Amino acid sequence: MDQEQLKHLSSRVERTFGDTSPSQTVNEFVRAIIGPNPKKIGDDADEARNRLREGVPPTPQQLAALMQAIRLQRPAPTCRKDAFTPLPAQGNWLAAEWKGFQPILKAQQVSVARLDRIDDPDPRHKLISNWGTGFLVAENLLMTAAHVVDQLSFSSGQLELGQSSAEFDGYFGAPGTTVCDILEVVALDRSLDLALLKIEPPAGDIARPLFRFSDSPIEVGNGVCVVGYPLEDPRGNQQFLSIVFGPGFASKRAAIGEVTSVKANRIYHDSSTLGGNSGSPVMNLSDGTVCGVHVMGAEFVQNGSVPAAHASKFLNSVLQPRLPKPLSRRRTEMPRKSFDGFYRQLAESDPEIRQEMESALENFATNEAVPGTSVPEEFLRETIVLKTGRPVLDVKKGAAVVDIDEIESQVWKTRLKNAAPLLSRGISSVGRIELANFPGATWIGTGWVIRDDIIVTNRHVAQIFGELQGSEFIFRPGIDDAPIRPRIDFLEEFGNDFSHEFPVFKIMHIERGGGPDLAFLRIEAVGGKAIPSPVELSSESAKVDDLVAVIGYPARDDMFPEPDVMDRIFKGRYDKKRLAPGQITGTASERAFHDCSTLGGNSGGQVISLKDGKAVALHFAGTLFKKNHAVPVDVVASRLDDVLAGRVERHSVVVNSPNANVPLQSPVFKSPQNGVLEATIPINIRISLGDPQFGANVPAVAPPGPRVVNLDADDDALATTEARPEDYRDRKGYQPDFLGDGFEVPMPELTKNLDDVLEFTIDGAKQQILHYQHFSVLMSEGRRMCRFSACNIDGKLSKRTTRSGWQFDPRVPKSAQIMKECYGNPPKFSRGHMTRREDPAWGNSDSEADKGNDDSMHVTNAVPQIQPFNGGIWLALEDYALQNARKDKMQISVFTGPFLAKNDPIRFGVKVPITFWKVIAFIHDETGELCATGYTMSQKSFLKEEEFVFGRHEHAQRPIAEIERRAGISFGGLAELDPLRDQPESAQLPLNQLSEIQFV
Repeated sequence: MDQEQLKHLSSRVERTFGDTSPSQTVNEFVRAIIGPNPKKIGDDADEARNRLREGVPPTPQQLAALMQAIRLQRPAPTCRKDAFTPLPAQGNWLAAEWKGFQPILKAQQVSVARLDRIDDPDPRHKLISNWGTGFLVAENLLMTAAHVVDQLSFSSGQLELGQSSAEFDGYFGAPGTTVCDILEVVALDRSLDLALLKIEPPAGDIARPLFRFSDSPIEVGNGVCVVGYPLEDPRGNQQFLSIVFGPGFASKRAAIGEVTSVKANRIYHDSSTLGGNSGSPVMNLSDGTVCGVHVMGAEFVQNGSVPAAHASKFLNSVLQPRLPKPLSRRRTEMPRKSFDGFYRQLAESDPEIRQEMESALENFATNEAVPGTSVPEEFLRETIVLKTGRPVLDVKKGAAVVDIDEIESQVWKTRLKNAAPLLSRGISSVGRIELANFPGATWIGTGWVIRDDIIVTNRHVAQIFGELQGSEFIFRPGIDDAPIRPRIDFLEEFGNDFSHEFPVFKIMHIERGGGPDLAFLRIEAVGGKAIPSPVELSSESAKVDDLVAVIGYPARDDMFPEPDVMDRIFKGRYDKKRLAPGQITGTASERAFHDCSTLGGNSGGQVISLKDGKAVALHFAGTLFKKNHAVPVDVVASRLDDVLAGRVERHSVVVNSPNANVPLQSPVFKSPQNGVLEATIPINIRISLGDPQFGANVPAVAPPGPRVVNLDADDDALATTEARPEDYRDRKGYQPDFLGDGFEVPMPELTKNLDDVLEFTIDGAKQQILHYQHFSVLMSEGRRMCRFSACNIDGKLSKRTTRSGWQFDPRVPKSAQIMKECYGNPPKFSRGHMTRREDPAWGNSDSEADKGNDDSMHVTNAVPQIQPFNGGIWLALEDYALQNARKDKMQISVFTGPFLAKNDPIRFGVKVPITFWKVIAFIHDETGELCATGYTMSQKSFLKEEEFVFGRHEHAQRPIAEIERRAGISFGGLAELDPLRDQPESAQLPLNQLSEIQFV
């Protein structure tokens, strides 16, 4: 045993036992072990630990005793179906990691299946029908070990319907209920020991999340969890088995341990596994990604898994469909005009990148598709183009080491190698802006050193923690009204646990709205640490096609409309320092545009020239496939000079007028007189003009557009044939008794603005409720949009449907509905469903589900929303509630609507709601009682141009009583069932993840 092995083993022992001794573990958990008595094993294990601490190798007998003691600290608790899986006392060395991992385990374990042999002609196998584990990696595809397939197929490597099945439940003490037929072996690689099986889920099966392979290299000592179905082994040491596993073999278990060794073709770990675990996912405790596929093990010795990189490559080789070549000849078939324009701009502005992208696409297209498998073609195109043409790289080891070996583009690899010496100062001067005493997030954006102790960032970042009071900027109050305390950390890299932090002690300047999006902060050197040197500012203006890079901290955006594309571009890695190369695509008087790949968190990032390593701009906003916005460095430098010279006026203004809450109106302009333009908005403002060019009719300036491409706006091509009023006679709409006898949930009733209801006449009778398939809508007459929708959802009967086009409802006048006006391509709005398209798409037949799907596409069910707003946690609430509903029915009722406020802003002639509400009612699986919860979400932040700031958007669980008051609606007795019913109406639970929701 060499010194490096001694070091690793010593670290492993200290992590495992902490303040206890190995003998304590042996004496506590072992009463009678076959072979030496517990005292002897404990004493030998203690002596082994002492020798390791002295740097001396233990004897073989001592080492064996120590390994036995370590294994007693590797529990494999049974998974819980609807609750968190407990960690036994002997696993407390990973207690902190386990706490954070539990929500991930609870969500992902439903996608792990036991693989059983059904028709076994060998009578010797009748007692053993379970042969391994598999986990979902693509739609209807399970990954497992190749030798498991050999056991299921008697080494033929082929399976057909009726030979084997996949059981997704199999929890201890709970009979299996979700059995899927295995249809065939899609792929088999015996050298890797991997296989892919195609399955047929039963009708009404729940949506199961796919496992994602880790892009980050796993390291020795990292905590892992193996989720699978260990089988009882009569040949093993039964005393050890009873301690580590307890009763209940062949049931789903989560075995925790740590990585003990990393080799090219194997990752070894010490989690407690048995036969039946083969094919299990080996999950990172840090983020839940799969770092390996378990394929081998020796009891209490060492377990081996196929590394994620090999497993991912094996999967991709199967999923890659045959793509057309070359892409440039098929632009008319591209999925989006915006992406087509993005690709065309890249191809025209950078011939080297164009050649490389088309070569990559041609190579990709030569891969044979596997029948029955597919990946959305647009994802593959976009991934190749973006990762080749606009990659995102890690920044490592502080000053200037850019890990460029990971990217696919040889062109960028060469360019960045040549520019590496020039990038050193720029990389080291960029830091992550973090907050203490702030309840919303731990960090919010990027900043960089522009002068000795001065940081520049964006206005919309600094406004999170700073505000103008009188003529001075102060830190906003945070928790318990104490000031929020910002700091900047110049490291925060992948694989680096160190920090290089400096507190922000003064807000020098936050630019007013209307000016460039920038702010200046002063930091303080503490603890003898040196502030990174300022980056050198370019004296030349950026020019179109200049090669640049954005350095910053991209954060995962839960509201991003296509998370799969985002994860592919950023490799599922967020919150750390990254470098994204690209080009300048355009310039304006106080703005520069570029096409580097950025996300929220990049706000305040440095745009640096690859030609000379100097800063050319301050990044502040971005739109995927279109362009990113930045403030030119000459504007930044000039503004800083003004601030330092005291030439900037600061006046905080409080408007106290009857018009303070008047809705935003289009400004009224008067013709200029003597170089003065006067506009009423409704406050008179006089602006001195140099030599204005002014036409007779000046249109109102539209507000800045949203950050991302709207895929759901200009869709006239999808318009459906107009229906007739009589076509809706069979629509029953929302059913109050849907949840069962004794659990009636009535249709909501209005308590305010009773005259603002759209009435219509059917068969001579006046009506107010529009009934559709499985849901109903009440319309606002004054706002011409949905006031609320009420929907019944049956998760067990849910079916997949194809999106149809938007349509008018013929039962009400078209003039009372909004089809266009505020809806369209950016900067206009998307039609945001109140009842989601998937929710009413259920039934005993496809036609019944299709009817619900089509009915959801009426504009009566839509409200203007910025596209990424209606996503993330908000989009997943119904699915999460279904998971907590009574499992024998999987039914919920959902009510959704906007708060229609008098002072909502007017955009494109339409009052746009700022905040939305949702109330969900269902029979809770654990209590068997009716429960109800309320939620709100605001799109206020989305109505600006600024890029997403991590943690800034409001998802909150709110008291139903507050929603009733604000919306002017009564939900009957649901407010009394609310877990927040006894809290004040101002109470809220900010939601960062679904597991934070309180249902009871």
